[in-house]
Amino acid sequence: MLHRLLYIIFIIFSRLVLILPEKWRWDLGKMMGRVAGALVPSRRRIVIDNMLQAGYSPKEVPHLARRTWEALGLLGAEYIYYSIGYPKKLEKMVQWEGEEHLDKAISRGKGVILVVAHLGNWELLGTCLAKKHPVIAIARDQDNEGFNRVILGSRSQSGVRIVPLNASLKPILSALRRNEIAAFMVDQRGKGGYIPFFGRNARFYLGAATFALRTGASILPSRFVRVKPGQFRLIFDPLIDPVDTGHIEEDAQATTALIMNNVEQQVRENPDQWLWMHKLWKET
Repeated sequence: MLHRLLYIIFIIFSRLVLILPEKWRWDLGKMMGRVAGALVPSRRRIVIDNMLQAGYSPKEVPHLARRTWEALGLLGAEYIYYSIGYPKKLEKMVQWEGEEHLDKAISRGKGVILVVAHLGNWELLGTCLAKKHPVIAIARDQDNEGFNRVILGSRSQSGVRIVPLNASLKPILSALRRNEIAAFMVDQRGKGGYIPFFGRNARFYLGAATFALRTGASILPSRFVRVKPGQFRLIFDPLIDPVDTGHIEEDAQATTALIMNNVEQQVRENPDQWLWMHKLWKET
């Protein structure tokens, strides 16, 4: 029943986003983000705890947390407008930066592992990149079947091929052999090694680093950050050279540490645009 109610709210929100004038559209997104924060106090506490453990002061956390929830609502509104409603309008709203790093990765001919954090509007990153290059990504199905149908449909239309989480990873290997781009979300706590992150050890998946070490694919950090509501920068950073001593497990952990150091720098640049809603450290 709850899932059906949430889906109905999502449909109403989507229709409003597609018909409202620009300022009202983004203001509605921010408001929905604040409402979401108010409705899930457990997640609100996680956001605050994460920010405090990352070193932000008690004085700045309330304002930063509010902006973070607003950014989450904006993400939803932007995704609906550009991915579901008017995908052809997205190209004009994105400034590409560091594309020479993408070109360098592709020129190596062994595939590209795009490492991405839940920063800015990560969903639109794939939509934008897939207009120029073949992209495949691993994604978890949504718990809400209605949301899942909508999101899978829009991802399919964008040209991003999706491999379900826990499915066979052979399509990823095949894509890398064809010198294509495989996107990995790297910033949620997982079952991998303990990695320094904001001065504390957090546990992250080692999959992106392991794939790079086993296949020779290039590791390319990227982000899709918001300049202002509805306008973005698609940024590619210099390639990360994996640590390769011949000891795959230790090398994967060391390489993941390099990846997460890059993610930390990204978050510090735009802390209000990162998804702080998931537990990062054991104490939270």
